[in-house]
Amino acid sequence: MQLHPVAILVVGLLASPLPGGADSGASDPAPASGLASRVAERGSEEPAAPAVEAAAESGGERRGPWRTLAGDYGRFYSRDRLLRLTGGLAAAAAVANTAADQELYDWVQEGRSTGGDDFAAAADELSEEGALAATLAAAALVGAVLVRDEGTGPLGRWAGRSARGYLVGLPAMYYLQQLVGSGRPGEEGGSDWQPFAETHGVSGHAFLAAVPMLTAARMTPQRPVRWLWVLASVGTAWARVNNEQHYPSQAFLGWYLAWESTAAVAENDSHASAWSAAAVPLPGGGGVAISWRF
Repeated sequence: MQLHPVAILVVGLLASPLPGGADSGASDPAPASGLASRVAERGSEEPAAPAVEAAAESGGERRGPWRTLAGDYGRFYSRDRLLRLTGGLAAAAAVANTAADQELYDWVQEGRSTGGDDFAAAADELSEEGALAATLAAAALVGAVLVRDEGTGPLGRWAGRSARGYLVGLPAMYYLQQLVGSGRPGEEGGSDWQPFAETHGVSGHAFLAAVPMLTAARMTPQRPVRWLWVLASVGTAWARVNNEQHYPSQAFLGWYLAWESTAAVAENDSHASAWSAAAVPLPGGGGVAISWRF
């Protein structure tokens, strides 16, 4: 498949600001939220000393876009994640270089139906780069316009994190496609790994379609909804096998790269979230309110 990295980069820029703000800490301290704001409202009825806010962030100063992206890469290429990626590659290799991949592929083909083919065609369309770029860009803009009091809002945050998932995972996907080197179903060599012979060893469509859905899953607090997103993220990977474009091991690797890429972004955001402490006026004295911005 042909990727359009410029489009992905544009999506990443449109999805800014990234967590921590678009600058590197030059902005004014954010007002206390949650408990801090309610306490401040109650305390404002009584005369007291002016409130003095001080950011006490865990992990240092607020990060700009490039530092955030560097943190994403750091999480993705951490020792633990590289060990998991190695395990995933080993599992895919065990299937691809034996008869198991062809047998799984034949089993999917034998179970095809008209309804299944229609669903697979629709799921396959989700991976088209232009549609994904337009969706993420629109989400970023809508979020920025409609939810001004929360930065970019949920839609904008989803778009930004999805774009970052692409930026983190695309290089790994590209080089793994070259390294694995296996062909499509029906081509000479089948699913066997042949380094640098072909570029179909990792399904790019499965990766591209899964990133936004797995990002949504990681942003959803309700467990049932979260697992529905995870289940939906497998749709295009299955469709690529159903549509005779990839072997199961190739579709799995594309999906699994999306899983680890979005996990790296989510971990980076959770560690970058800031704890803030603010001095607030209280009747008869003062107090300190602590809030967590995420």
